[in-house]
Amino acid sequence: MISSLSSRPLSIIGSIQHSPEIYSSLHNQSCSACQYSRYEQCSNVCQCPLNTYWNQGICMNQLFENQTCTQANACRKDLNLTCAQDCNNGTYTQCVPIINNQPCQCPSLTYWNGSMCVNKSLENQTCSQLDACRDDLNLTCATNCYGSFTTCVKKKISNGSSMSIGITVAGYCNCSSGNTSDTLHSPNGIFLFDNGTLYVLDTFNNRVQMFSSVGIDRIGQTLISNLTIYTSWLYADSSTLYVAIFQSNYILFWPSMATIPPVSRSSTCSFTTISSPMGIAVDRSGNNIYIVNQYCHRVIVWSRNSTNATQILVGTGIAGNNSDQLNNPYGLYFDEDHSLLYVADRGNHRIQLFNLTSNNSNIGITVAGGNGPGVAMNQLQSPNGVWVSRIDGTVYVADTGNHRIQAWSVNATTGITVAGNSAGLMGTNASELRTPWSIVLDQNDNNLYVSDTGNHRIQRFSLR
Repeated sequence: MISSLSSRPLSIIGSIQHSPEIYSSLHNQSCSACQYSRYEQCSNVCQCPLNTYWNQGICMNQLFENQTCTQANACRKDLNLTCAQDCNNGTYTQCVPIINNQPCQCPSLTYWNGSMCVNKSLENQTCSQLDACRDDLNLTCATNCYGSFTTCVKKKISNGSSMSIGITVAGYCNCSSGNTSDTLHSPNGIFLFDNGTLYVLDTFNNRVQMFSSVGIDRIGQTLISNLTIYTSWLYADSSTLYVAIFQSNYILFWPSMATIPPVSRSSTCSFTTISSPMGIAVDRSGNNIYIVNQYCHRVIVWSRNSTNATQILVGTGIAGNNSDQLNNPYGLYFDEDHSLLYVADRGNHRIQLFNLTSNNSNIGITVAGGNGPGVAMNQLQSPNGVWVSRIDGTVYVADTGNHRIQAWSVNATTGITVAGNSAGLMGTNASELRTPWSIVLDQNDNNLYVSDTGNHRIQRFSLR
């Protein structure tokens, strides 16, 4: 018999010929019998080497995942594999991962419910775990807005990927509005710290809410109250919360309650005013504040203690669709490490990228949309928010008019839907959105947070 067992105890290559006769004087004998053996090693008594098992009188190599096995110890234990048994007749079948201490392998169209194999459910039947539905019929066990499993539904496909089911982390998941600590009313801007603290601009309740236990409870703490009736965006760093007061044309700093501009708050387009502020970003120094000047179709930079803007960064001040123009811009994302500025050019249905170190820093490159308004995968409809992956540069867009979130990879000519209805239809289910406004990713790009403004809630979608 030929085996791929090593010809020397410390060798990693080579094959030897062996037979049951060789092992008859070794296996289960005292360690002195295998002290210099190439076939077995001492483990209280002579036993098969690591990653092998005793089978029909010889030591055989343990098997890998999905290989057929005939006894309990035949699979690579170091790879967390076990030889599964058929739950009906007890026969060994194949090497599978050890999952939830499941003692046996259920037959086709059944699943292990923790104590026994039961039939998988059909469409619209109740289910209590992810694998409880007939996957051969393209079914999955849907969750409600609190993340609990509910009913078997058809997998919703968007460009080849399963549609993500959202979990409500702030507000009521039944889409009702309110003014209590666990409700929201038309939330707009959101910001997420790496520690998981979520800030929400609860627009029509005129307040900013903080949720320090996202995913655990949905009780918010009010940080700022009695704001003007229409606020649009917020940003936060380690010391300050920045709120765009759209209706009154200024940026509020909390907790100092200072503002820019400190005076001369009007809707005119000048260096001393901020007309209809929208998206905000702040560099790490905390001194340079990037502000979307929506009414003036531009992005400006304002120093924290200045009485006027220090720079018109992009935009000509006149609405247009040329590469140096914007049309009613909304959100922005500032990649300080690479000096890149992304702007949601809402009126032009596109996302523009500006390289701030370029000689032509005022010239934008379209990285999403730009093909007119529409619901096709190469189009956007009045996008409000934009966020960029720090890992791979994927551009995520709150495609507001299409009630969905689109992801555009680097150099892509089309996007894919990662949340909401890919056909652009609004809805109130856990997989649907209504007028999404602002988006953020957590620090590892595992989860996407969406201010589902029309549904009065903040939704979290898993991206992994």
